[in-house]
Amino acid sequence: MKAHQDIFTAKLHELEQQYECLRKRLEICNAQSHRQIHRELESARQEYNSLELRLKQIVKNSRSPAVSSLAKVQLEYSQKTERLLKNQITADLHSDANTPGEDREEASALYAEYAIDFASMAVKYALLASLSALDMQTEPNKP
Repeated sequence: MKAHQDIFTAKLHELEQQYECLRKRLEICNAQSHRQIHRELESARQEYNSLELRLKQIVKNSRSPAVSSLAKVQLEYSQKTERLLKNQITADLHSDANTPGEDREEASALYAEYAIDFASMAVKYALLASLSALDMQTEPNKP
């Protein structure tokens, strides 16, 4: 059980670092110029693309079917939400009172809000999954 707790602790630390990075970047961008915000966006995009590439490699090369399946679900989710943002959401939010640029801005803000809500939900799900795993480890014969 100790090994699993160590893994959970390491993953929690990783999550805390990611959250702190998100918070700091958004805080910094609130006081910066468009140029600085654009640089942060490009940097975040590169980080995200690296993560996506890593997921693709895991799907393709993992020796564990379970790990490959989980990575595939993550990859599919990100690709589907990106397609929604680029294609569907802007059209769904269209208002004759808005310009196409305003529609895109509103869709982008809605998507960002949803992404934060999804991250919050993912944290709650991670808690359930972790507690469930620890519960099974402390009482392994439980049905």
